[in-house]
Amino acid sequence: MARVFISYRRKDSATLATLLAKELERQRMRVFVDTRSIDGGGPFPDRLRRAIAECEVFVCLLGATTLESRWVREEIAYAHQLNKVMLPVFQEKYVPPDPIPDEHVYALLQSDGVKILDVQNVYVDQAIADLRKMIRGSVRRRLPRVAYIAAALLVIMAGVISLALAASQPPVSTNTPSASVTTAGPAAADNPTATTAPPLTPTERPTLTHTPTTPPTLSPEQLALTPVARNADWTPYERDFSGVTMMLVPAGCFMMGSEDGDSNEQPIHEQCFEQPFWIDKFEVTNAQFALFNGIAAHNGNLTGDGLPREMVNWFETQSFCEQRGGRLPTEREWEYAARGPDNLAYPWGEVFAAENTVYADNSNRHTFIVGSRSSGASWVGTQDLSGNVWEWTNSLYKNYPYIATDGREQNTESVIDIQRVLRGGSFDNTPLFLRTMSRFRRDPYFVAESIGFRCARDF
Repeated sequence: MARVFISYRRKDSATLATLLAKELERQRMRVFVDTRSIDGGGPFPDRLRRAIAECEVFVCLLGATTLESRWVREEIAYAHQLNKVMLPVFQEKYVPPDPIPDEHVYALLQSDGVKILDVQNVYVDQAIADLRKMIRGSVRRRLPRVAYIAAALLVIMAGVISLALAASQPPVSTNTPSASVTTAGPAAADNPTATTAPPLTPTERPTLTHTPTTPPTLSPEQLALTPVARNADWTPYERDFSGVTMMLVPAGCFMMGSEDGDSNEQPIHEQCFEQPFWIDKFEVTNAQFALFNGIAAHNGNLTGDGLPREMVNWFETQSFCEQRGGRLPTEREWEYAARGPDNLAYPWGEVFAAENTVYADNSNRHTFIVGSRSSGASWVGTQDLSGNVWEWTNSLYKNYPYIATDGREQNTESVIDIQRVLRGGSFDNTPLFLRTMSRFRRDPYFVAESIGFRCARDF
């Protein structure tokens, strides 16, 4: 049964990768296509490399931006280094890179492959059939080579065993002083006086040792670069920046929005992060705001050090985060940190739990110390993403789908009067507004005791 690894970029090729995997599996092939199909435990990068090493054929789906992905290029490089059969699948929107990134990508592009018209959906079945034939042919061509390698290994092992047995035999002696033990082979036959050297003592004999190589231990920052497919695949990791605890949010994808919520949450659509980012573990507190010399026109409603800083407008929060070396999170960053690849309705799960949040029915109409509802933490370890205070995001309020390049992340003077997005709900809201996909909007100059913020930071 052929073993095939499919490398692809979700943005370009997720649908085609799934279709291709199903078709190859119907042909009794073992297909590695994503985290759910990679066996074994341990860190995901190790499992990924193990899957590539175990495969016989490496198939790479090449779309419009596939080779821009660092992770796809690393998969290509690893397959090339292992001398795997590499088969490129050129999708309809594929554009040849100029220049070619490296010698590994060059080797892939020089390999025989197939072109598939996946946009027009023309001759797709024939292209897949051609790919199946190429995979089977590649595996058959490689079988003799494997046999030769196995035979060579057997010969080498037999030679090693023979040498070991010979070295362990006692020296041969006779009663004739002039007699000698001759070495085998033509050289000894031509020289009757040739003798063997005395056998090595146990301490003199060279020993062959095998030192097992331990795979390098990847740091959380390195692990975060590999996209996660499930919330459970990530272990929360925190780091302090100038005394402020921030949580690492790994690369990955999620479905933004909701089909059964308010109209401004529709349509639901996929968002992917090629790069990780950092986000505050807690909402910015009064103590932190004072520590970093935050400036606001209004005092907070409540002044306890551990309470969230509220009564701040969008400009004041943006300025504070920049002063701290960060920025406000975008709307999609905020939602991804709250939901994760599992697309949760609340940071802790799909079902509302009053004990996990500060909201209308248990707040007595005021904020609580940040992190006081630790059971409501999100998959990356962030606290109070539902309830306590609404949180400003950087994003201008625009309809979905979210497109980062459509101007909604601009911060120029020409957009200062456009409403900005708030997320998370507050102590004064019902569960409907505490959902991870719920959106609210306010004029950037607006302040309220129910509005606060947290900061983000580039990876």
